[in-house]
Amino acid sequence: MLIYRQNINGKLNAVFYLLVLALISFSDSLLILWYFIPFCVAHTLLNKLFELKKKDFLFISGVTVLLVYLAKKKIIPTFINTPIHLITSKELFFNNVLLLFKGIYLLYNNELYEFSNTHELNIHVMIVMMITIGIMYFVFSNISKRLGMNPLWCLFVFISVAFISIIYVFTTISIDIYTTRYLMFLLILSISILALVYSQNMKLQRVYIFLILSLIIINASSNTELLKGWHEQPNREQYELINYLKESNLTLGFGNYWDSNIITYLSKEDILMRPIVFIDIKTSYGYATRIIPRMWLSCERWFKENPKVNESVFIIQSHFQNEKIENFVHENPPKKILEFRSYKIYVYDISELKKQ
Repeated sequence: MLIYRQNINGKLNAVFYLLVLALISFSDSLLILWYFIPFCVAHTLLNKLFELKKKDFLFISGVTVLLVYLAKKKIIPTFINTPIHLITSKELFFNNVLLLFKGIYLLYNNELYEFSNTHELNIHVMIVMMITIGIMYFVFSNISKRLGMNPLWCLFVFISVAFISIIYVFTTISIDIYTTRYLMFLLILSISILALVYSQNMKLQRVYIFLILSLIIINASSNTELLKGWHEQPNREQYELINYLKESNLTLGFGNYWDSNIITYLSKEDILMRPIVFIDIKTSYGYATRIIPRMWLSCERWFKENPKVNESVFIIQSHFQNEKIENFVHENPPKKILEFRSYKIYVYDISELKKQ
């Protein structure tokens, strides 16, 4: 609505835009990179700012973003936001390129994503591929006519897609398949393209509608299969894990980003789990696995709690974690190993873990 101009009052359009921008900035500041910057660049290049003092509107938008971000930091004073860095490793670059494409597959269709991992072709994947080819034919056949009516939207889409892809590939923002959420704006842009292409005058209009509806039904059924394994009670497994840790007298530990934040939050900080990552470092006797904090969207006080001298701490391994934690445990054997559902819990004396 903000990109594809409607015939409404300019000031009302501007106020609505600033309101949405403020909400986006407070929700997830990274969306500023996906939307706000490409939007401003596109408007600046085409010199089509809103009718609210054209030369001042970008400045007003920038001030809005800054004030909301500072207010967010003030409201959540212990909020930690890990800075994003450029990558220099060729291996990381190729890994990020692969993550980008796999993330797009996952957003588009879950079975297509599974095919990218297993390379096992089945009838469902073949149907999705044929539908995709048909939709792409309609898009490329009709998009030029529609975009010619709105060059601003076309430029915005191009800049935004390029900006998202470059940041996702060349920075540390992409870690694993779970960071695919940062590609959601690509999905939104894709849906808007499909809607824009449609018109009452397009050839084979009913075929296009049939292909779109077929894709929606297939994706819905695919998601239904995924949801079958979910618990009726949200986070039941996490609440049961919290009780198990309390009964085992384990209240301070480490885990990946997803486990740590949710366990700490759901336990109301009765159990503090610090998010960490396992990295391989070069030592005098070869490579060794070490742990470092991952303070992404975390809280400062989670890292300030000092364990008691004889207190036991733990490291949790989820079923989807990679082999690096196994390497760490092999190099640094725990005093005992507990198992709870899909989790392995490695228990250490704090004095032993501090050496790492």
